[in-house]
Amino acid sequence: MVASAGDSSGTWVEKLLVALRRQGLPLREILAVDGSLDAVLDGRGGPEIVVELRPLAEGARCYRSTRRFNISYRGVRDLGPAQRRAVDGLIDIIARIESRLPVTWPGVAAAGESEETEDLERAFTRRFRFAQLDRSHGDGGLTTEVLVRLTTSCNQDCPFCSGPPVDRPTAESVHACIDWVADHIPGARFTLTGGEPTLCSFFFDVIRHALARSEFSGVAVQTNAVRFASAARIAELPADERLSFFVSLHALDPEIYDRCTASRGQLPLAIDGLCRLLATRRPVTVNVVANAVNVGHLKEMMPALAELLAGLPPLTLHFSIVMCPPYRPTAADFLVRYTDLLPVLEAAAATAAQLGMVVDPLISSTHASIPLCLVGHEHRSASTHRPQLVAGETGYEDFARPWVKATSCRSCAFTERCLGVPTPYAQRFGFGELQPVSPNG
Repeated sequence: MVASAGDSSGTWVEKLLVALRRQGLPLREILAVDGSLDAVLDGRGGPEIVVELRPLAEGARCYRSTRRFNISYRGVRDLGPAQRRAVDGLIDIIARIESRLPVTWPGVAAAGESEETEDLERAFTRRFRFAQLDRSHGDGGLTTEVLVRLTTSCNQDCPFCSGPPVDRPTAESVHACIDWVADHIPGARFTLTGGEPTLCSFFFDVIRHALARSEFSGVAVQTNAVRFASAARIAELPADERLSFFVSLHALDPEIYDRCTASRGQLPLAIDGLCRLLATRRPVTVNVVANAVNVGHLKEMMPALAELLAGLPPLTLHFSIVMCPPYRPTAADFLVRYTDLLPVLEAAAATAAQLGMVVDPLISSTHASIPLCLVGHEHRSASTHRPQLVAGETGYEDFARPWVKATSCRSCAFTERCLGVPTPYAQRFGFGELQPVSPNG
C-alpha cells in the first residue's frame, strides 16, 4: 500500500503522502530526513501543525509512541478537538503501516506543498535542520550564504561560540543539501562550519562534492585551523580557487588564547595550521572575536601576527563581536561596552592595515557587528552588507527576542537592516548608546 524497502527515497515518500491523503488527512507535505519523518498538517484556519516522528528512544518525552517511533508535534501549544483528531488519526494510520515503511532512509526526501511552490526558504529550513540561510543586502543586491553545520563536536569550547546545538547530519543529507541549494539558489556561497568541521569524518568528501557544483560562488570553511597543522590534511584539499578559509584566532598570547577557547596549549597548532593554509595561496580570513578577555591584547596582536606570517601570502583580517546566543549563557561575561570597544578595534585595524594586512570593514558581519549608529559615516559607507532580518529575530525593547532595539530606533534610517544589540547586552548596558541616524546621516 505504501512502500517497500526497494523504493527510492523520493518514491516511497510520495506514496506515503498519497496514501495518507486518501484517508482524509489534511496533509500539506511529508519530509523524510535521516530516519525521521515530519508530517505537516493544515491548521484549517489556524497555525499548521508539524507532527514529528523520530526513531523510538527509551525514556524520550513525546505525545505518543508506536513500535518504531516517538511522536511529538509543534505549531500549537494545546490541540483543539479538530486538531487532535487529525494528529491522532495520522498516528493511528502510521501505527498500522509502519512495518511497511523502509527500515532506514539516509538523506532527505520530500513530497507535497513545498515541492509545488517557490517558497525556497521554507522548503530549505524544513529539509535541512543542520543548516541555515544567511541573507544580506549589499551593493550587488541580496546575497545568500548557506551555513552547514557538519558537527557540533569541537576540539575547543569557546564560551561565546555562536554555533547552535543541531542534529548531526549524515553524509547523504549534506550531499542532498549541496545539490538542493545548487539547483534552487545558484550563486549562493556554501560554508562548512560546526563545531569544528574538520572533525567530521566526511569533511573532505563534502568539500569535493560542493566544489563539483559550479553554481556556488564560493565554498568556505570556518575553522580554528588546529587540525590543519597536519601536512596530510593540507595535501587533501582540492585545488579550486573558490575554496577559502575563515580561521578563528582570538589571541596570540597563549594564556589569553586558552581562556578564549577554553582549551590548553593549542595555540602553536593553530598558528602552524594557519601558516600551512596561507602557504597554499588559498584565500584566508582571520576572524577575531573581540571580547573582555582579549580587548587589551588586540593592538599588540597585530604586529605579532605580521611577524609570524612574514613571507607568506597576505591574509584578510575580520573583527567580530560577542553575540550571546541563548545556548551560551556565559557569553555575556565576555561583553565589552561598544563605545569602549570601538576605539580599540579602530586602532587595531589601523595597525593591521599599516602592516600590509587587508582589513574587512568593522561592520561587515551580518550579525556579529557593532550597530551602525555607533560607528562613523566612513565605517557605514564601507559596510559591504547588512542582514536581512528574520521574523521574530529582533524587536523594540522586547527582551523575549535574541536581539533588541530601543524604542527610539524606530526613527533610525537603518532600522530595517539593523538587529540592534544582543538582548543580554541591553540588559547589562542599557540602550543609552543607541542614537537614531537621520536619513542624511
